[in-house]
Amino acid sequence: MRFGLHCHGEGMVVECPTMDEVWIYVRENGLCSEEIYDEELPPRRILNPKYEIHTYATDGELIAMSRTRLSYAPSEEW
Repeated sequence: MRFGLHCHGEGMVVECPTMDEVWIYVRENGLCSEEIYDEELPPRRILNPKYEIHTYATDGELIAMSRTRLSYAPSEEW
């Protein structure tokens, strides 16, 4: 599978082999915000509403779209 970050009205921004790499790109480029609901848990990342993450099969067929949230960031990142 492959994963692509899309901007509404502009198309694909970046394509990555893993979902983790997409979220790394999103975070490094300031395309998400972080919400903290519980001080004991890591923050939840929310993708900028202008963007969506799509999942593709290896042949390029769209499998799923509109992933907008990473429930919890890995503890080494917070």
